[in-house]
Amino acid sequence: MHDIVKTALAAMSSIKKPQRRFILGLLTVLTVFQGRANFRNMSRYSDMSEKCFSRWYEQSFDFKGFNSHLLEQNLPSDTHFIAAIDASFITKSGRHTEGLGRYYNGCAGKAEQGLEVSLVSLVDLKSHTAFSLDARQTLDIKGQSRVDTYAQQVGALKDTLLRHSVRYLVGDAFYTKKKFIIPVNDAGFQGKRI
Repeated sequence: MHDIVKTALAAMSSIKKPQRRFILGLLTVLTVFQGRANFRNMSRYSDMSEKCFSRWYEQSFDFKGFNSHLLEQNLPSDTHFIAAIDASFITKSGRHTEGLGRYYNGCAGKAEQGLEVSLVSLVDLKSHTAFSLDARQTLDIKGQSRVDTYAQQVGALKDTLLRHSVRYLVGDAFYTKKKFIIPVNDAGFQGKRI
């Protein structure tokens, strides 16, 4: 794993050496430690301090580009992909968590208080395997519906998806709204309601 991650980070010219070193250390720690993933526990399994984790977590990192580089380097060139999108609900109580709102919980069959994350994955049609490409927390933005937010996520991934020769985007019945279908088709993806 170490060499694969190192190669993907080296291919990202926008990432400087200190951040490469941190991300490599972080991903190594996340694969070996047990318990909750907080700064104190992660510092016990690495040579980095809690403060180091805290400072680097405040910096942005292009996970979409990182995931894309990993896929390009490790999958055969004759792989055929489609993209898939879905949202997942996470129960969360309290009042101060950013993005806290009422989202549909499929397990309960109703809207509940919590958090939601929208995930776009590349699906390898030969190996029947999905690879996460981009996960984003759903946030309520004034004057914008959640469907608009999902469409914007796909639009932001347009270049990456088209570089992987993705022509189709798959989603469940929730995504068959005109507010989603029209921007996605305009972005260059083919689709139809089944």
